[in-house]
Parts: sequence; C-alpha cells; structure tokens
Amino acid sequence: MEELKQLDEVLTKYVKLTSYPVAIKIIESEEEVPPRAKRPKRDFGHRITTCMAYNIARKYGWVIATFADDLDCIPGLFVVGMAEMPEYYLEGHACVNFYTKTLEAGKRTEAETPRLPVNTKRGLLFAPLFRCTFEPDLILIYGNGAQVNLLIAAALYHRGGRLHSTASGRLDCSDIIVQTLRDDECKFVIPCNGDRIFSMIDDHEIAFTIPKRRIPDIIEALPALYKNGVRYPVPKAIPQVKPVYPESYNKMIPMIGRDPEKDL
Repeated sequence: MEELKQLDEVLTKYVKLTSYPVAIKIIESEEEVPPRAKRPKRDFGHRITTCMAYNIARKYGWVIATFADDLDCIPGLFVVGMAEMPEYYLEGHACVNFYTKTLEAGKRTEAETPRLPVNTKRGLLFAPLFRCTFEPDLILIYGNGAQVNLLIAAALYHRGGRLHSTASGRLDCSDIIVQTLRDDECKFVIPCNGDRIFSMIDDHEIAFTIPKRRIPDIIEALPALYKNGVRYPVPKAIPQVKPVYPESYNKMIPMIGRDPEKDL
C-alpha cells in the first residue's frame, strides 16, 4: 500500500488532477469484495455500466464492486468476460447502422475489440487510491490533454520510444481494462460515447492507464520530469514575449519621459 500512497502523492503534486486516480482489480469471487464496497444493484437500486463504476469511484471517492448482475451494458459485459457472447453479437449486429455502415465492418470491429476470457463469476473492484485496500491490476486516471501528455512522457521516461494505443470510438472499458492488461503497458484512451452519455465526463477529458508493473516508473519519472522543466501546468513563454500596443499607447511614451526610439 505504500507504493499506492507514493503514486497518489506524485500524481497530486505533479499532475494536479481534478478527480481521484482509480485502482482497478479483477476478482474471481464475492469473498474478495471489501466490506464497505458499494454494489450498484443493491445500493443504487439499478444496474449501471462499467464506465459508470470507475467514474463514480473517481468523482465520489466510493469503493465500487461489480459483478454480472450489477451491469446492464451488454457489450460491456462481453468485454470483461462476464457473459457468453452470442453469434448475433460477433456477426456485427451491435455495430451495423450504428457505428458501422455494413455488417461486415461491424464484425471486423467486434473481432478486433480486446476482451477478457469468459468467466461469469468474475467481478471488478474500483477504488480511489486514497481508499484502496487491495493490490490493483491497473490504475486509471482522467485528465486534460496537457496532463495526459505529461503522463505519456512519464511512461516513456525510462524506455523512450512511443506509446501505442488503439481505439474504435466505442467501449472504452475495453481500452482501459483489457488493452492495458493485455499489453501490460500504459495507455492513453479516448473516452467513448457511453462514457460521455452515462458517466457525464467532460469533452476535454482523456483517460490514462498504468499497469501494476509500471507504477514505480511513474513514481520516479514525474519528479524527474518536473526538475527537467516538463511540467503541468505547462510553463508558458511569458517572460520572452514583448507586448505590442495600439499606436495611441505608443504616442504616450514621450509623455512619461521615455525615448520612443530606446524604449524596450
């Protein structure tokens, strides 16, 4: 837990997030649910989406546990492997005339969407870092473009190169959870329509994920980048900018005893 505390501290100090970083863990049984965790169907009186669960954790600071009976986004259930996929879905019917023009294009989208193996007893835990009592599989962060850009730099600080993410404009739960765990690498994620509609995230927000093994790298990288001048808020070039004024302003330069030819 000390490592999570350190991560929370560096994210607060150097990235200045406006919502809580969220720890996410895949669990295999109800016995792994923390005692005070909220269950959507039981505690809210209705089912929710996976993206709503992690957004509740980051905005409200609540610990959330979800199993299949807590979720009602059917494609989202397939993504996290909590339900068997019918052929109807794999054939592209959830995409065609919605996200794709043809059934064939929809089928291709479904085939390329990362998914967890099916385990109908699987659950997911979500907790803000400051309340996390379990060992997470990954960390989820939402920020603006400049904040996520800094996190990308932090992810590349040790190894260099480029950070690779894929997107389809839908099911960001796949990109956030499955793609991150599959590649065991940090990812930047464009939130999907469902995340925007049901979780009501702001248009400027972008998601960023950190798999468990990369947490120490991020903890070390953010202070080092700050020292090197790679920071948030981004330092603007204000001291190097000479203001330009209207001619009516310039005419007053000699009126205050300055030489217009020498005035800088």
